[in-house]
Amino acid sequence: MARDLNEVSKEVSGFYDKLHEVLTFPGNSVQSYRTTDITPTHEDIIKDSGVKPGMKMLDAGCGLGSYDYYLTSKMDCDVTALTFSPIEFEKAKKFYMGKPVKGKLEYKLVDFHFMREAFADESFDLVTFLESFEHVYDKEKVLNDVFRLLKKGGALFIKYHFL
Repeated sequence: MARDLNEVSKEVSGFYDKLHEVLTFPGNSVQSYRTTDITPTHEDIIKDSGVKPGMKMLDAGCGLGSYDYYLTSKMDCDVTALTFSPIEFEKAKKFYMGKPVKGKLEYKLVDFHFMREAFADESFDLVTFLESFEHVYDKEKVLNDVFRLLKKGGALFIKYHFL
C-alpha cells in the first residue's frame, strides 16, 4: 500500500532534525564519508555536474547548505537550495545568509516531493540531488517533476553513494 507523501516527508525531516540536534559535521556538510576538508568534494561536484556561470540551479535536499554557499561564493550562478528539515533550514540561513556571494543564494523549506508546486515549469538549467535522492519515496513523481522544472537543454545530476 502506498504511503502518504506528507507522512513520509515528516518522518525523514524528523530524522534529520534529530541528527542535527546532536551532531556537528566538518564544513557543515553531511556526506556519506567523513573528511576534515570538504573543498575537494565540492570542487568534484562542480566539475562533474557541469554547473557553469549564469546558470539557475536547484539543489534538492541541500542539508545544511554548505555546497550551495561554496558554489555561489566561487561562481556567478543562482542557486535555490531546498531542505524539508526546519532545523537544517534555520542552520543553513544562520551559517550562510548575508555572507558575500558572486551569484544569488536562496534557501527554501520545501520537500522535494512537492517542488513542482513551489516552482514554475522550465525554471532551472540544472537540478541536483547530492546524496538526497535515496530519500525520495516516489521516485517516478519526483523525476517527472524535475524534468518539468528543467529548461530545454537542462540537466539533472544525482550524486548517490548509498545502495
